[in-house]
Amino acid sequence: MSTIGWIGTGTMGYAMVENALQAGYSLRVYNRSKEKAAPLLEKGAMWAPTPAAAAAGADVIWTMLADDAAITEVFTGENGILSAISPGGLVIDSSTVSPSTSMAIGTAVAEKRAEFLDAPVSGSKPHAEQAALTFMVGGTQNAYEKAIPYFEALGKKSFYLGEQGAGSKTKLAINTLLGIQLLGFAETLTFAEKAGINARQFVDVIMSGAVRSGVVEAKAGKMIDHEFSPQFTSTLLLKDLKLAQRFADEEGAYMPLLAGVKEILRAFVARGGADDDMSAIVTLFEEASR
Repeated sequence: MSTIGWIGTGTMGYAMVENALQAGYSLRVYNRSKEKAAPLLEKGAMWAPTPAAAAAGADVIWTMLADDAAITEVFTGENGILSAISPGGLVIDSSTVSPSTSMAIGTAVAEKRAEFLDAPVSGSKPHAEQAALTFMVGGTQNAYEKAIPYFEALGKKSFYLGEQGAGSKTKLAINTLLGIQLLGFAETLTFAEKAGINARQFVDVIMSGAVRSGVVEAKAGKMIDHEFSPQFTSTLLLKDLKLAQRFADEEGAYMPLLAGVKEILRAFVARGGADDDMSAIVTLFEEASR
């Protein structure tokens, strides 16, 4: 079975590594904090002291990191991935980063005569744990076909979307819609409750009609119960919306809803909601409605 050199064992990466181990792959893992990876070592993963050590000799190198700065450092820094890539290798990045960063890394990997896929995911912690992620993939068709068995082990579906950067561009569009739907639901849930409508019945009505939504399905319970343990934090969503706004500005796209959602979320993060699940945004609407 193939060896995967994995860099990044945060909330999403951890669950993805677990599923790769269960699928029978050999894993060498690197994380900035070894303590976060320790349970994976007990489950059979091997520790790599640097990104280069994780990457060296691996059939696939896979990264799942927080932002552009982290991914750039892991690839180009001292003992970075680029120093260890072999010709003919396959590199997959599932981080949510700017398309320009994805394309720059793809170019650097190509100079090593290896192939790179930007393959961010749709889904949060529960989807990662259940191997139910959706991969949005940019790169060559040949590289995508090589990666299909890995995507099938860690997710429910993958979409080949075209040339380098297409996956990252699609992810920013998807997370823009996520943010709009999330705040739209938080606002209308608050309105319904203020009007004396039972919150759970309100959700049942939504999920039975034309405005049914995966966001509502995933986050309604957390909002109603005020259970905000993080699956996808408000800080990470805000980071993604900032990336989307920057890219939209570069492309000349008119995105007033994105701009409004981003500013509301920025205010929520600034007042202390940074590390809560993004569903906690409902408290902002509740408190403003008193």
